[in-house]
Amino acid sequence: MGKPVKGEFLKSDFYTVNDTKVGKAIIKNAFSTQSNEVHAQMLRPIQKFYNMGNVLSLEKSVDDTIAAFFKRLNELFVDDSNAGTIPALDHWLGKNPITPIGPPTFDKAAIWCAQQSIARQQGMDEKSTDRKDMLDSFIEVKKTNPELMDDNAIVGSLLLNVLAGADTSAIVLRSIIYFTIKNHRVHQKLIRELDSANLSVPVAYKEVSKLPYLEAVIREASRVHAGVGLLLERIVPASGLTLSDGTFLPPGTIVGINPWVTNQNKKVYGEDSSSFVPERWLRYNDLETEAEYQSRLSMMRQTDLSFGAGNRICLGKNISTLSIYKLVASLFLTYNICLVDPEKEWQLQNSWFVRQTVREQLGGHILGAV
Repeated sequence: MGKPVKGEFLKSDFYTVNDTKVGKAIIKNAFSTQSNEVHAQMLRPIQKFYNMGNVLSLEKSVDDTIAAFFKRLNELFVDDSNAGTIPALDHWLGKNPITPIGPPTFDKAAIWCAQQSIARQQGMDEKSTDRKDMLDSFIEVKKTNPELMDDNAIVGSLLLNVLAGADTSAIVLRSIIYFTIKNHRVHQKLIRELDSANLSVPVAYKEVSKLPYLEAVIREASRVHAGVGLLLERIVPASGLTLSDGTFLPPGTIVGINPWVTNQNKKVYGEDSSSFVPERWLRYNDLETEAEYQSRLSMMRQTDLSFGAGNRICLGKNISTLSIYKLVASLFLTYNICLVDPEKEWQLQNSWFVRQTVREQLGGHILGAV
């Protein structure tokens, strides 16, 4: 084993590409800032809005979005003369009001976020409900604690939700649906669990979050296809870093962990770690005790870097979790989905985010409402 490491491993310059320029101002956000101290300062006024208790207050808005999504799917691909039309489901799962899934245009998104913030504060936006949303919360902090939140900070916080959150959630949703419908056994097992739970659509998070096989499918798809496929770069601190084989890395060396590699660690996930097997997240009743299962489960969760780890763990993890559980369960309860050509494999493009690139292979065939 290497010697204990002293000092902070700060983010590298790689992350500065996520800074945004509005006019002459360079706006950093909680993701792009390299300083852990600044990161903590940025999170202090907004972190509470991302805990699951507060995120659940947004559930009705998620329900409305799912209902609007299904209404559009029915109009275009299910109802009347459109029945049997093949949707590019991967494209629909990647829809975003600012930019489609893919390398985002930060300036365009930043301007849009700034416009929304200004319009909301002036009472001139087109918000269609009195329900409080994230922007309302950010503006409230600005009013009560202006030293903690200014207009640039509001824009930076909105950007995290609009860009980073949309990309990663779309990648995970595609993975869940692709791996599930490509594996008939998994697909049928998931449908049986959902049907037996007597759920109504859109499903309530408190109900679907208790379904063990749904959780296993979501965790496994997120693990097998990690959203990030390059290093989470950090800078070796002044103390240097001694690796387990005795190699010494001097201060300033760029090091990192690749979630795609870590998530397929055979010592943790087994020799079939590259395969999609949701059952690995469940207890092997005849092969392990409850204590052994809990120990194995704990190790898998600790190794899984789908949302990162430590003080830089994904801020929007709970928003993503809520949305994914609800949408996946609602989709499979409402539609019978299959691949256009089950024999084809999708193609991947790794540009830090590992995006699925071949639409005609992933396009789901919605056979009709269940």
